[in-house]
Amino acid sequence: MHSRVSTRSLALALLLTTAACTTWTPYQVAPTREDLPSTIRVTLDSGEQKRLSDPFVQIVEGDTLIAGRGHSGDPVWRTSLRDVQKVESGSVDGSRTAVTALSIAGAGAAAVLLILWHQCEHGGGCE
Repeated sequence: MHSRVSTRSLALALLLTTAACTTWTPYQVAPTREDLPSTIRVTLDSGEQKRLSDPFVQIVEGDTLIAGRGHSGDPVWRTSLRDVQKVESGSVDGSRTAVTALSIAGAGAAAVLLILWHQCEHGGGCE
């Protein structure tokens, strides 16, 4: 049980670190462009946002933005470029990464010190 909680906590910390470290910049997608970044964020006209890995543009009955292929070879996600409001490419921001990592480490150290202080005050074993 203890290792399961630790694994979940680590996974959550890594997820938050990754989310905090990504900077999104506008990216122009053209129907003939094949060199898309490995990760993009698409905002649809409806306001819905999708983060896509390994996307590509395919011309099939118009212009279609496709993300990945499943085990069967079918697209995992697709939409017409006409339904796309904006596309942004993601990149890791080094300063955000450092600040986030130091914040997580500091919070962890503070939690350990607080637990030790609490045990000393109430457990009587810190002489």
